[in-house]
Amino acid sequence: MFLSVFLDSNGSVFVCGSNSFGQLGLGDLSPRHIPTKIRFSDLDTKIIQIAAGSYHTVALDSNGVVYTCGSHTVSPLLKTTAKRHIYDCIYICYFHEQKGQLAREPEESKTDAFWFAKMTPLPVVGSKYGRRVTWISAAGDATFMKLEVSLISPQSLRKSTVTANLSAISKFIRANTFMLFKCYKV
Repeated sequence: MFLSVFLDSNGSVFVCGSNSFGQLGLGDLSPRHIPTKIRFSDLDTKIIQIAAGSYHTVALDSNGVVYTCGSHTVSPLLKTTAKRHIYDCIYICYFHEQKGQLAREPEESKTDAFWFAKMTPLPVVGSKYGRRVTWISAAGDATFMKLEVSLISPQSLRKSTVTANLSAISKFIRANTFMLFKCYKV
């Protein structure tokens, strides 16, 4: 079993090799003997970094969005010893009993038997969510990422009232019937 992943200067990703776990991200389980281009749902996606574990592939685009495909299960050893660690602004590693190396829920599994074999973005990660990944890696059954979190993101501003003076920015977050208050020193 083998997997090769290539990134060209235009931000396109090509894959070849074994595909028994959907690790090539081509929407099926057929092996490829020559490099084949991965088609992303957004045709303007420009990938800047790629990584591959034993049976999964990870890609990072220029907007800090992470895409994953392939095996989504974790070895029995990791299931019992590993926990999901998510810390803002530091390296994070996903090996979780239910999400596996792909770090995403198999929600499409009810309608698409090959959901794991498609290069799909992680939910709520990317510039527009204020949670931008700047680095990825993969090894064995694990996916590693460096996550940068914005204090003020476009997503949070839609639900907030913001006021500022020369020394501080105040953000009032509207949530149903109450407001939360956050103050940032400038």
